[in-house]
Amino acid sequence: MKSVTDIFNAGRLVFYPAAGAFVVVPFYLLAAAFLGSPAATFGAQLSQDFARVTSTTALVVLFLASITVGFLIAVIGFRVIKRVADAAPASPGEGINPVSFNYNYPLLRQKKDEDYATWLVGEYFRYVEIATYIPMGIMVGLELTTLYLLVFLVRQFAADAVAGLTSGHVLLPALLVASIVTRGYLWPEVWIPRIITPTVRTFDRAKCNLIEGVKAVERAVGPFKDGQAAAAADSKTS
Repeated sequence: MKSVTDIFNAGRLVFYPAAGAFVVVPFYLLAAAFLGSPAATFGAQLSQDFARVTSTTALVVLFLASITVGFLIAVIGFRVIKRVADAAPASPGEGINPVSFNYNYPLLRQKKDEDYATWLVGEYFRYVEIATYIPMGIMVGLELTTLYLLVFLVRQFAADAVAGLTSGHVLLPALLVASIVTRGYLWPEVWIPRIITPTVRTFDRAKCNLIEGVKAVERAVGPFKDGQAAAAADSKTS
């Protein structure tokens, strides 16, 4: 169990902050937009707010916040993964392939000091997490960016800093449409069935084949009487 925790934690320190950053950075920009007077253009406002992000203190705070938000996304995202897995459960024995790499991997790694099974399961599940959590962060970040632009335009209008249409007015409908299409169509109708579902099924097949491969090691293997003898012989020759 400790090995599984170590493997997952090492990977999570890479892509959990990435998923969280897509939410934290737009939120930070949204908060920064309320500081001072609005700029003349959206580009100038964005540059001004990003300048506040580049300080050392801000980067440390953003990184820590990204880790925290990344784990919150993972809590919500795991429900998506579980729902996908429960929607189409694999029948017993389905996908078992005795000539697959996952099935035969335990036969190649029989040393008792190597927790190869948890490592391989962790690697496959990491792909499932990446395919789920990072797009979720991007989707929320897109919505926060839309809100950030809306707040800028409202404050700019209230301050009467500029008259007429600007690039911000053109960009707002585009971001709004992109947010609605992503949340209402691309995520539920495209990404979940075409990306997450196949990834989850690949993970399930890999896990089942790995388990069957471990069982094969515990049973008679080639000229050896059992997997224990195979492991002992392998440790003597290595």
